Amino acid sequence: MQTTTTSLQLPSYIPLSKKSSKYRNPSSPPTPVSPKVLSNNPKTETGLPPWTDPTITYSCGVVGLHEEIEDFCRWVSPTAESHQTRLEVVERVRDCLKQVWPSARLETFGSFRTGLYLPSSDLDLVVFGKWEALPLRSLEKELLARKIPQPESLLVLDNASVPIIKMVDRISGIKVDVSFNMVNGLKSAQLVNMFKKQFPALPKLVCVLKQFLISRDLACVFTGGLSSYCLTLMVVSFLQLHPRTDTDSGSVNLGVLLLEFLQLYGCNFNYDTLAISVRNGGSYLNKQELQLEPNINHRWAAAGGLAVEDPFQPGKDIARASHKVGSVRQAFALAFRQLSRGRRGGGLATIISWE
Repeated sequence: MQTTTTSLQLPSYIPLSKKSSKYRNPSSPPTPVSPKVLSNNPKTETGLPPWTDPTITYSCGVVGLHEEIEDFCRWVSPTAESHQTRLEVVERVRDCLKQVWPSARLETFGSFRTGLYLPSSDLDLVVFGKWEALPLRSLEKELLARKIPQPESLLVLDNASVPIIKMVDRISGIKVDVSFNMVNGLKSAQLVNMFKKQFPALPKLVCVLKQFLISRDLACVFTGGLSSYCLTLMVVSFLQLHPRTDTDSGSVNLGVLLLEFLQLYGCNFNYDTLAISVRNGGSYLNKQELQLEPNINHRWAAAGGLAVEDPFQPGKDIARASHKVGSVRQAFALAFRQLSRGRRGGGLATIISWE
């Protein structure tokens, strides 16, 4: 099975050294702006997105889009202070655990461990220990007793396929997910860090696409959206199977890559019959090669849904819960059409909002 092939009406590669210095002066570094929570309108009083320098005009077309992606990623990157705030949340939860289960071990995983987190990203924690039954309710009681979460935010999902505790830290306001004995969470973080080294463009593409999905309430698996891990594997697969051989180069044009990603998963990808696999250099599988869910109650999946093979459990589909993939696909297609118009000024703000 293959994806439908339609030619992208854009150059496949634009060397960054050819960008026009008339619009962007490389000798003038962008004015740093600290990430902060904004209103629904991502523009500042100057009428520009908060990640842009008002003294600089982006180049035309995909070169300007590349420049704006670079600026957005610099603006949204975690600061030393925000990183320390998350570490303090981890320590508060760890101290709580040690008081009740001294032999238990707390680890971070997910986007915090890989460095691919946004200011609004959840903090993923996993507890390792030996219990006859997972102590979800015991930990819930202890967290409340120590006033770690906002009481109204605490939610125990004990009947989920992966039981977790969801909460919002009372001091920092950071959303926290706590799971138990999930070894694959740590393995997944190691795998993503390996792919980050292989594909320098990966972190920036994931950064933009995560905020794109967050802007549309499509970044939460609990409500049917795409998980950060699934999105990352989609980007990895896109880079692995790209017809160009320079996707592992640090000089590749991010604007071109973003457009090609949106076109692939918004317009061309065959969701009905193909599954994504990043194992052994990347490939597309026939969906029929994936294993059936052991629990018959969990076998339902929307027609045309996304299928992504678990790199550590061949045949297992880790995207099955993302039942809003139709909305994701439509959003990608619309964004591709908006950005491919080639407007001057980058254009990223036309598809991303910041709250």
